[in-house]
Amino acid sequence: MSTEIRTANVIAIGNQKGGTGKSTVSVHLAAALGLMGQRCLLIDLDPVCGATRHLGVQANDFAGTLELLTSDEPFEGYIVSKDMPPGVDLIPSRPQLSELDSRLSALAVRGPHAPAGPRHRGCSRRV
Repeated sequence: MSTEIRTANVIAIGNQKGGTGKSTVSVHLAAALGLMGQRCLLIDLDPVCGATRHLGVQANDFAGTLELLTSDEPFEGYIVSKDMPPGVDLIPSRPQLSELDSRLSALAVRGPHAPAGPRHRGCSRRV
């Protein structure tokens, strides 16, 4: 039995200004790498959900990056693979990701061990 060590490359595409093509470039790059036989996990961190919508996923159909960043659950549970281009998986975004700043501020004020309230509100976690 052969043990092959696989390494991962991380490519981050960002710009604070809107309308610069971040989501388009990200989706097209992931699809091109997938067609070349690579595996790509696209993580949409934009509350506008550009990459999520570009891949045909409705913004509130799945739990995604907001829950990933605010829970202790493993990231594999947030991956959407169905109907994605070959070799591409997605952790989708939702508009509620814009609430992240206020959630983190509240956590800093009340401390990490205080109850956080309801999670996954308004989202059916389908995978």
